[in-house]
Amino acid sequence: SRQRLFQVPRGVPPRIRETSLRLMTAHDAYDRFLATSVVPVLKGLGYRRSRGTFTKSSDDGVAIVEFQKSKDSGRDAVTFTVNIGVAYRPLGFSGRLPKSWDCHVFLRIGSLLPDRSPGEYWWLIDDRTNLELLGARFAQYLEEAVDPFVQRMLTVDGLRRHLEARAARGTLTDAELGWLDRIGLSDPDALTKQALAMRARNRDLSPTRSTIRQPAHVPPLVIETR
Repeated sequence: SRQRLFQVPRGVPPRIRETSLRLMTAHDAYDRFLATSVVPVLKGLGYRRSRGTFTKSSDDGVAIVEFQKSKDSGRDAVTFTVNIGVAYRPLGFSGRLPKSWDCHVFLRIGSLLPDRSPGEYWWLIDDRTNLELLGARFAQYLEEAVDPFVQRMLTVDGLRRHLEARAARGTLTDAELGWLDRIGLSDPDALTKQALAMRARNRDLSPTRSTIRQPAHVPPLVIETR
């Protein structure tokens, strides 16, 4: 059965209940979603919270999982996505926490979902949203897709493997090539020429526009755990 979005606890007198329903907004429901479904999972996985931003640290750096509401969100509807960033101390990160999009590695949750979407997934909370279902799906995403990625990337070796994979695909940028030079290659003789060739190829690539998917009330069902 569909769960009502603007729900008031049982036992509240009818007159107060009606007033509360009129005052509650989609922003309230979004906050409830974070508090009941996201915070317990991420805290259980070792993250620290500051409003809609969650961080996990290691000796090599810090990972940021950031829930972002769209600018178009309002009283009746909230759309949101999740940004993931990792900043590394050997590459200059120290002290003040950066924004996720300023990290050395940045992506949105869509690239971790089963179809590895190059576009963006946005979710919708309004008066039709089943918060219980949405929360259950996101708990699965965080435990089976987001945190495993963070765990892999929170070491310099994880970054090295990530950058070498990008070099092999021909998507390495000049900045990333510089980072590889600073942290060292796993096989310098084999990869240096390849990485330089890939950088040259990059300059001939035309930028592609990201596809933004229509906001969905619930996420896709399947999680790939590899």
